Amino acid sequence: MILLTGDKHGDFRKIFEFFESGIINTNKDEDFMIILGDVGLNYYLDKKENELKEKLSKLPITFICVHGNHEERPSKISSYELKHYSKKDIDIICSLSTKYNNKKNSQINYEIKNNIIGDFYVEPSYPNLLFPVLPSTFKLDNYMFIHLGGAYSPDKFKRLKANAAGNKQFKWFESEQMSKVEQKYALQLVTFLAEFSKSKPIILSHTCPLRYVPFDSFNGNFNQNGIDKTTELFLDKINDTCPTLDWYCGHYHIDKKIDNIRFLYNDIIEI
Repeated sequence: MILLTGDKHGDFRKIFEFFESGIINTNKDEDFMIILGDVGLNYYLDKKENELKEKLSKLPITFICVHGNHEERPSKISSYELKHYSKKDIDIICSLSTKYNNKKNSQINYEIKNNIIGDFYVEPSYPNLLFPVLPSTFKLDNYMFIHLGGAYSPDKFKRLKANAAGNKQFKWFESEQMSKVEQKYALQLVTFLAEFSKSKPIILSHTCPLRYVPFDSFNGNFNQNGIDKTTELFLDKINDTCPTLDWYCGHYHIDKKIDNIRFLYNDIIEI
């Protein structure tokens, strides 16, 4: 079973209620929940977040955490290690991601998994909290996913100002968006998949293509002046390359579908 939901920002009360309700029966080794960015487990980088990770590690599910814009990349946090999960017959598509990631990382650990193929950052203490490399492809069961996380933070300067004034609870992370090099690789990967992949991949992102930004949900309270739309413009290119692929994203705190793009926030859905 593969479930998806939207931004959590460290508030997992509805997730705990969902599993406590007994609506479904899940197994940590077989079932997954994808959170579409701003998970809230790598923002404060403190004891409280570790306590939350400990609670989540006890749930009967494996979490796949898309990169958002209110969190540090796990690749920049010393407690994480890079792991490649695969069956014995490593998938050629995901192997391309592994080769790319090996160029950027001096060490990668390998582990056999029957229903996961791909590269993830993971802390040994919380083995069911997986953060896919950005960008990358990975497989869960028989589904292939393309991870295109990250976004610009509209509250960037507010957070920087508060931090400079001494409020260290406000943080901004420079690597919140994919770099030009990462975008170039991601576009090559998507183009390759569109032409050669036997299975239809699913795109996972935090924000969405610019043409699909739900401006009507801003209620007139969102001033777009000075907003960096680099990631949204890049995702337009991805959408042009693969216009019919199923696409899931978060970021905008809405539950809505526009064409083949599904925005998620509170809803929990199954693929």
